[in-house]
Amino acid sequence: MNFSIREATQVDLIQITNYFTSKPNEYWLNMGVDPNKLPNKIKLLHILQEEFDKPIEDKQLFHIIWFVDGSAVGHSNINKIKYGQEAEIHLHLWDHENTKKGVGIPMLKLSIKRYFELFKLSKLFCEPYAKNIAPNIIIPKLGFEFMHAVRPNSVDWIHLDVEMNRYVLTKEKFNSLKEFYSSSN
Repeated sequence: MNFSIREATQVDLIQITNYFTSKPNEYWLNMGVDPNKLPNKIKLLHILQEEFDKPIEDKQLFHIIWFVDGSAVGHSNINKIKYGQEAEIHLHLWDHENTKKGVGIPMLKLSIKRYFELFKLSKLFCEPYAKNIAPNIIIPKLGFEFMHAVRPNSVDWIHLDVEMNRYVLTKEKFNSLKEFYSSSN
């Protein structure tokens, strides 16, 4: 398989919006997301476009599109961005047919490397739902260290009140893994 990434374009915002607005409720519940809190298609597209138009230093949301053998299969994004400091990473395979095929780690390696470079991060966090097995297996393999379990705060915009696992990858740890992040798989 050939893995590649690119920064999302305006056209990709429609695909990302379709992904978030077309999945059944059970899909989101399995990720600890309250489907009732997800914005509708028009509002979500507006949010994505507004963030897309901001200068990099002001962005609070940024997307990278994932490709396997030239076909778009998903995306990663960061949010809660503090340029030059930290952000929170998320990962999404658009179709179930691409899960459990070895796509996650190479795509995340490329994405994480780009986030550290582009946003000059010192820390990258990830908070998957504690019961969502796949990210809780993949994230530590990428050098992220488990910090503690957390619950979303009351202003969290889409999550249920469920336990999330908080992981961190520091710039120092990332730099110590340069060879790993430069390999193709």
